[in-house]
Amino acid sequence: MTEKTWRKSSASSSNDQCVEVAGTLADLRDSKSADGAELAVGRRGLAELVSAVKTGKIGG
Repeated sequence: MTEKTWRKSSASSSNDQCVEVAGTLADLRDSKSADGAELAVGRRGLAELVSAVKTGKIGG
């Protein structure tokens, strides 16, 4: 298993209130729970997720 390089937005605060992304697919995890579950989505799925969050359809 290869080690992933996790990234988060430079706009994220240092208190781990963010989502981190890694991999060729978009592997997502909660930064507060680095050893927890991961969600892998394709680029289209990630774009749809980001759009839904931005428009308030989810995460409201």
